[in-house]
Amino acid sequence: MAAFGLIILIPAIFALCVFFINIKIASITPAVGVFAVTSASLYMLRKAWTAKKALLMENLKATEKVVQGLKDGDAKLNSELKKLDETVSEIVSLYEITKAMSGTLLFSEILQLFSEFLKKNFIFISCELILADRADAGTGKVYKIEAPQGGAYPEKTIAAKQEVPLTSQNEIIGVLNIAGLEDGALEKFLIVSRQFSLEIEKVRLYETVQQLAITDGLTGVFVRRYFLDMLKEELERSLKHNFRLSFLMVDLDHFKECNDKLGHLVGDVILKDAARMMKKNIREIDIIGRYGGEEFALLLPETDKGSAAVAAERLRWAIANRSFKAYDEVVNMTISVGLSTFPDNAKTVEELIDTADKALYEAKAQGRNRVVVFRGG
Repeated sequence: MAAFGLIILIPAIFALCVFFINIKIASITPAVGVFAVTSASLYMLRKAWTAKKALLMENLKATEKVVQGLKDGDAKLNSELKKLDETVSEIVSLYEITKAMSGTLLFSEILQLFSEFLKKNFIFISCELILADRADAGTGKVYKIEAPQGGAYPEKTIAAKQEVPLTSQNEIIGVLNIAGLEDGALEKFLIVSRQFSLEIEKVRLYETVQQLAITDGLTGVFVRRYFLDMLKEELERSLKHNFRLSFLMVDLDHFKECNDKLGHLVGDVILKDAARMMKKNIREIDIIGRYGGEEFALLLPETDKGSAAVAAERLRWAIANRSFKAYDEVVNMTISVGLSTFPDNAKTVEELIDTADKALYEAKAQGRNRVVVFRGG
């Protein structure tokens, strides 16, 4: 606006100079022209610069907006990458514990791996495992799982105790009770608990198969092959530690006649009940196996000849005073027992079996329903 004013003012000044001071027009015309042109040029340049500056400011604001958008996008991407890293880390840790637990068939080792994983990856106040009552895999017990050390628990925890059932094939095989679990960790805890339940069931199935392989299906005592393996191990242990080891060969008197007269179903009940009575009347460390049809063999570790004779007599008395009920039949049964002791009567497995068998033969020859101790050396 100021430049425009000068353009109007210059001709007026020029006219006054000519009129009052009689300045010749020709002498000042060039200067006046230059001045006018310069002022007009400055005016046009300034106007153009103002427009350019406004455009540059708009572009700058747009650029700043794009940059901020990129920063926000970068922050969001970093956040997503962090979450992805955490997810990948969790997946890897779950894979590792699954792989580790799958590498063993021992319940104690699986429980230890599971406990260590919980302490390393979760924050909780207390945890216990209660397994269903079954004979295998150490079940029917309560196991305490130690909480992480340090006692620095976050404010956001699930205060109430969570009962997480462990299931397999639609059957509850146990329960995990956990208290003070970190908020947001329940889903991951459920995943690893599910895998833990599968590993427990795997151990149970394995031990069931193992048990079937070494246990007589009818009587529930060890099969002959496994019993002889145990006899060999116990004989080696007795030799190493200078222990006495007694061996009993037991035969059900007149069982074949009873079986032929009353039938195999009745005979099976008698065999099963007789085996149960024998197991009931021996120690936990004693071992019993089915040696043949109606013959049983008993191994008495760390037992001398006198104590073994007392134990054998207790078995004989228990069977003789038992009435075996099978379907509609009531049967009385007796046993004959041959006893041999290491190292008094034998030095090897074969000798121990042979001498006990000879004593059993003598018991039958004397009229059955008796215990005979091998007297040779």
